[in-house]
Amino acid sequence: MKRELPPASPPSTAGAVSRLPGRWQLDRIVAELRTSREETHSIRQDGEARRAPSRDALEAILDGLTEALFPRHYGQSDLDGENIDYFVGNTLSTALDSLGAQIHRGALFVGDELEPGFAHEEAIELTRAFATQLPSVRGLLINDLRAAFVGDPAARNFPEILIGYPGMTAIIHHRLAHLLYRSARGWWRA
Repeated sequence: MKRELPPASPPSTAGAVSRLPGRWQLDRIVAELRTSREETHSIRQDGEARRAPSRDALEAILDGLTEALFPRHYGQSDLDGENIDYFVGNTLSTALDSLGAQIHRGALFVGDELEPGFAHEEAIELTRAFATQLPSVRGLLINDLRAAFVGDPAARNFPEILIGYPGMTAIIHHRLAHLLYRSARGWWRA
């Protein structure tokens, strides 16, 4: 036996407004956001908009540095003795170039907190000082990895901890951020 569906109800006039062009009233909302941003709730200190460091670029830098520190685990698992150094060099060069640019961008963004005249060349020098410490930071991270392995009886191997434990990722990020902070201390006003 075939079942019949009830007749469709006529469209409601209450929903008709939402189907009209401009249903979000974007012009008004955008204008109010501009007023909030520029006047009533401005968070700019000197009135001039500055470009902040890019969160996407900083994430890519962290990924690149992590790949350079642990190339077979975070980079490419098929790296061998012939190509691993090329991979590390290329990855590190890309990450450090971007880091220098983001440091400079950050210096311009917070301008009043850095030494006057902080130039792009100084950002490169700061990045160089940071980079020279990466081998020692890798040593610290290996010690952290060993401590996590010894301290967790459920851990089966180092790669499991290195790749699978969010705490290890946090430690890597913390160690790199702390290294950059230590490297930058000389550029900050006392």
